[in-house]
Amino acid sequence: MVMRTLFWLVPIVCVAFLLPLVFSARAQEMPTTTDVSLPTDFASTTIPQGLEDCFNYYTFGSVEAQISGSLSRVYQGTNFSVAGTLTNQNPYPITDATVWVKIIKLNTGATKKGVSGSVDVVDMFKTAEHITLAAHGSRPLSFIWKAPTDTQPGSYRMVTFVDGNEQFSLSGLLFTDDTFGNTLDFSVVGQDFGALRFDKHTVQLNKKPFHFTGYPPQIAASSTPTVSAVILNSGNDILPAHITWKLYYWDNAIPSHLIAERTQEQLVAAHASTTVSFTVTDTAHSVYYLVGELLDKNGADRSVIGVRFSRDGVNTPRLEFAGVNQYPAATSSTAFACMHATNDDPNTPVTNGKLTLSVFAPGFFGTTTLAQKSYEGVITGDMLALAVPFTAQAKTFTVIADLFQDGKIVDSVSVPYRCEDLQDACPSAPGAGLLVLWAMTGLVAIGGIGYGTYFFIRKYRLARENDRTYL
Repeated sequence: MVMRTLFWLVPIVCVAFLLPLVFSARAQEMPTTTDVSLPTDFASTTIPQGLEDCFNYYTFGSVEAQISGSLSRVYQGTNFSVAGTLTNQNPYPITDATVWVKIIKLNTGATKKGVSGSVDVVDMFKTAEHITLAAHGSRPLSFIWKAPTDTQPGSYRMVTFVDGNEQFSLSGLLFTDDTFGNTLDFSVVGQDFGALRFDKHTVQLNKKPFHFTGYPPQIAASSTPTVSAVILNSGNDILPAHITWKLYYWDNAIPSHLIAERTQEQLVAAHASTTVSFTVTDTAHSVYYLVGELLDKNGADRSVIGVRFSRDGVNTPRLEFAGVNQYPAATSSTAFACMHATNDDPNTPVTNGKLTLSVFAPGFFGTTTLAQKSYEGVITGDMLALAVPFTAQAKTFTVIADLFQDGKIVDSVSVPYRCEDLQDACPSAPGAGLLVLWAMTGLVAIGGIGYGTYFFIRKYRLARENDRTYL
């Protein structure tokens, strides 16, 4: 009796628990591959096996922050209202975008793209962040800039920069004064009270003139360079100079890239100047970006300089871009991550690099891996991409790229694609069909167990009653 009951009860329970697992496994279709390549000629232009040109996926300047002003003339101490549109020209979404703005004063000889020393950056700030844009999507952009009461009259230009995930340059290069996205020209009207400002013509790196355009200069591997600059006071009164120095690795878009920070206080006589400086003692990084901010009494930027240079003998790879080539993910989707070495010196190549690329989605039993791929080998100064196709359809997933050097992680990024951020109406949550299937088969299993137990007890009681009858 018991054996007969178990004979049909066990298959029902097995089917109930295993059927959802079968469907879940079929849905993943996960390709996992590893490409290992160790070219011997670092200077070769040949793309290492397993990689491809990053520009197959990435287009510099593909996200625009077009802006226009409510006025063409702004009076000192008044608000300047700016409105515009942030537009994604890519066939895939952009997540976690940030819009930066620099306010620059145009001096004699300034051009649209700037000339070393011909523009003074008087303010730099974020105006929007954590923005998600659908493929070919756009969203309105608005902010207010208040002209300080002692802003020097003259011609000004507002320039925009857009980055993604705090580290991908989508429009302009934040660490430059001459490579930016969209612009807005205006003038400031009022009385010239004079002001404190950095004289960009006097900026030096190790006592050599620093040029704010062109390729960043290189310093010796173990040197501790000094950056110096002259502060001018064009006013009729003694003015206090509040200087903040911030030293970053690569650029100032990522707060965690801050290496060192120092403040200085100095009085500057009327119509006079003073020299300030910062010495870099860190020797562990390949590229430095030193930001000098001359602040007013309220802590607001009044003059800003950015000095960028590289270190000989040190080479660290970094991620340049990552994402997926279409959304929602379909049967022909490709995830990608771009990387490059930060130092082009052929004598110090990155020969022991590794990049891992993964695509994860929420699944019924936790996280589901949709695709994985890795590359190990030389990382050159060229922007090269690791790409992995995947066939699973998904509307909510995350692309994760991890970059290693000497077995240690040196850069990482997580790019989320969430249905609620990218579509007006989301479909049923991932795994909802499996939940229904699980519930139905679970009910069948519970019903089968209940019925089998009842049938067994009933037969057992009848057998006992028969035994009593014979007694």
